[in-house]
Amino acid sequence: MRADLAGVKADFNDYSRGITFKDNGKIDTDEVGPRAQLLALIIDNFNIDELKTLSFEIGVFWEHLDGNTLPSKSQSLIEFCERNGRLFLLISKCQEKKGHLEWPSL
Repeated sequence: MRADLAGVKADFNDYSRGITFKDNGKIDTDEVGPRAQLLALIIDNFNIDELKTLSFEIGVFWEHLDGNTLPSKSQSLIEFCERNGRLFLLISKCQEKKGHLEWPSL
């Protein structure tokens, strides 16, 4: 259990290193690259149930994604989509569901 917690802490530290936050606590996505921007937008704007639905809609088995938290599942989903040529589909679905946001083009 301690090893798992240490891993989560290390993942968070890697994720948050060099990222600044706006006054509302959201990540300032203007300062990060497109992959990190996509990750930040998903984490900030989807809850875990919405992410499960999104995964289902693009044909990704939730159980096959690494991690147990919203940030780790989100990162795993992006990486899976990159490896399997579904990144455009992922971004398109995000735009469809949260069209008021500016999604990166990768």
